[in-house]
Amino acid sequence: MSKIISASLLSIAVLITACEKEAPEQPETEVTESAESSTCRQRFTKAHELMKQEQDTTSLQQARELLRSLQQEYPDWNPSLVQNRLDKCEKLLGVED
Repeated sequence: MSKIISASLLSIAVLITACEKEAPEQPETEVTESAESSTCRQRFTKAHELMKQEQDTTSLQQARELLRSLQQEYPDWNPSLVQNRLDKCEKLLGVED
């Protein structure tokens, strides 16, 4: 009986080892993606804070540049949200389409 259990455990160990060798390691893109997401959130939040100073043209211009860089560098990060905020910023600046 103990030989059967030992053989079964050995078989399981061999299978686990084989699966570990075949399975690719987790790519580091998850860390990169969350870092990118964090960067995007920080830029968007900074732009939002700058836009609260509606009468300050310099702050609005800085917000517009942050939003534009966000669009260019990370086009897949909440594109409609970024575009809406950019449109509002340009409206506050008096920029016409």
